[in-house]
Amino acid sequence: MKKIGSFTGLILSIVLVAALVGCIAPTAPAPGVGPTEVKPVEVKLSCIERLNDPGKVSDKIAEKKMAWAKGDVLVFRATFEISNPNQVWAKVKDLYFEVKVPDPVGETIVLAGTLPTSYIPPNGETTQVATKPWIFGGVLGSYILRGVGSTVSEAVSNLVKVWEDVRNDRLPFTVTGNAITSLPEYPELGTVRSTFSETFIIPKS
Repeated sequence: MKKIGSFTGLILSIVLVAALVGCIAPTAPAPGVGPTEVKPVEVKLSCIERLNDPGKVSDKIAEKKMAWAKGDVLVFRATFEISNPNQVWAKVKDLYFEVKVPDPVGETIVLAGTLPTSYIPPNGETTQVATKPWIFGGVLGSYILRGVGSTVSEAVSNLVKVWEDVRNDRLPFTVTGNAITSLPEYPELGTVRSTFSETFIIPKS
C-alpha cells in the first residue's frame, strides 16, 4: 500500500506542476526577421550598342541632299542590370535615364526614357533594355534652339562633327538616371529614390 500511495502522490505532484506551468502566460513568439529599411536597388549600365550605320551624313549634305540627311537615324540600345540587395522582393519604378555625348557647348542627349516597372526577387537581378532612334533633323533643331553655333550653318557643322564622331564610336557616353525602390510586402517602409551615373565607350570591333 505504501508503494501505491507513493506512486499516487508522485502522479499528483506531476499533475500539479503541469497545472501550475499551464497557468503561466506563454512567452510571445520571437518577431519575424523582416527588413527595417528599404535598400535601393543598384543600377548598372551593361552596355550601349549602335545598331545601324546610315552612312556619312556630311557626304549627303555636300551633295545637296540635306532633306535626306535630316532623316538620317542612328539607333542605339542601352542595357541595364538591376540588382536587389534586399532579402525580400523589391519593386522598381520610375527608372529614368539619359545617355549623353559632349558637344561644343555642353552635352547632347542621344538616348533617354523611363523603363517599365519591374519586380526583383530577394538578392536577385533583372535586365532592362531600351532601344530608341537618334534623328539627325531632330537634333539639328535642338542645336539651333540651344545656340550650338551662332548661325544655322555653324549649328549644322557642329552637329555633323558630333554625329560623325558618334557614328564612328569616338565619343564617350555619360549615363545618368534615378529609380524608386519599394518593398511590396512591407509598404509601411515607404520608398527610396536613388541615382546612378557612369561613363561608357563603345569598344572598337
